[in-house]
Amino acid sequence: MANIWHYVGVLETDGVTLPLESEGPKFDGSGIGKYRDTIKLIDENTWLFTSDFQSSDGAWSQFMNGVHRRV
Repeated sequence: MANIWHYVGVLETDGVTLPLESEGPKFDGSGIGKYRDTIKLIDENTWLFTSDFQSSDGAWSQFMNGVHRRV
């Protein structure tokens, strides 16, 4: 991939949610858009990862998610 994703984020006050915002190429190739990846700790061995993009009307839409577990 030709784009370097520079993330900016701060751990939320709940101590378990880390939203990371970035900019990258839009899915339709029409320019650069805003993205947000969020990591939420469920317990010491499980975390939820979600990815959202912001549409031109400002609404955020989730396009990916996954549950990660340490074995």
